[in-house]
Amino acid sequence: MQRRWLFWALGGAGLLGLIVVTVVLRAGIDSRTGYHAPIWDRDGTRVLYVERQTRGFSFGLGYEHFSPPAHAYVLSDRFSLRRLDPATGRVETLRDWPASPLEGRWLDTYRGRLYTLPRVRLRHGEAGSLEYAIRLTVPTRPRAEQYGVQARWNNKTRRLDERADWSTKFTTISGHLEDAVGPASELMAPPGPDYYPSAILARDLATGAVRTLLAGPDHDPADPDGLRARWIAEHSIATDVARLRTLRGDHAASLARHKARGLSEGEALLAVNRDMQRLGHYPKSPTLTARRVASSAAGTPLIDIPEGELASGVFPDIERALAAPGTAVDKSGRYTFHRDYQNSAKLNALMQTDMQRFWVRYRGEVFEMVIERP
Repeated sequence: MQRRWLFWALGGAGLLGLIVVTVVLRAGIDSRTGYHAPIWDRDGTRVLYVERQTRGFSFGLGYEHFSPPAHAYVLSDRFSLRRLDPATGRVETLRDWPASPLEGRWLDTYRGRLYTLPRVRLRHGEAGSLEYAIRLTVPTRPRAEQYGVQARWNNKTRRLDERADWSTKFTTISGHLEDAVGPASELMAPPGPDYYPSAILARDLATGAVRTLLAGPDHDPADPDGLRARWIAEHSIATDVARLRTLRGDHAASLARHKARGLSEGEALLAVNRDMQRLGHYPKSPTLTARRVASSAAGTPLIDIPEGELASGVFPDIERALAAPGTAVDKSGRYTFHRDYQNSAKLNALMQTDMQRFWVRYRGEVFEMVIERP
């Protein structure tokens, strides 16, 4: 019996010692530098980015799903706007923000994001402005706190609406880092320890070759497992940005062309929508085309439409098609019911099928109505 108790005591002590050693091994001083949201300057030769420098200490296991969170104390946490000249390696500090709300606080978080993951956006605005947004979430209970700094161009006041200090007001962050994609290369910032971006890379759009423009202390230039190469392939936005720029250019050119024809704003936008569909930018709508025929095909639906029902406006696409036989018009959705007529219900039921044509009789004439679906 004594040996058994001794065995359990030694086993328990060994396990406790192992846990203590593991915790001690996971304790230490952390120093992190991250390079966020790199974009090309307006001249396309220099790089703008937000640098984050954090110092703290942490302890505890912090393995998500397997252990409680780790504990981290933030000694310092600073963000700054910087500009890099890749030709010379010179870095300028354009703006320093005050200490972040994390500084001087304890955090209970998991390994891999000990000091939380900020969201950062930079983009060129109107009148030569640079717009920025930084949002930082502080994990607290019962609900996380959010802070941000932001400058956004205001079209009414023609100036930047700027929050130079950290605020709890909502910080708007959306869209691609479109200005990261230049004429020849795309800027990317792969994650390092605790997801702090460890470098700024330039990926050649023609060859795919990658060169390092700026490397932090945690950046490992070697990539034996190909992890960075896979990350770059998965996170490249160059194709999406090129498509967006083409769409935007085609939209502006089409709108200018139709306005030059003397169309009103609403008419021009409708014409632009058709152009964008034809170019493949927008999904195409089903169309309806009317064609005069001698009679309807045997056994096919023939809808008699009285003049009053058509004049009521419940069939806007049929009305347009009958007014211009042979011309494809945009197909409407479900038809509105009219208390004095029953054709809306009949046509709505037909539209639930894969029917490609039906026939209508209007003012004594029969028309074949052809539906083309994209």
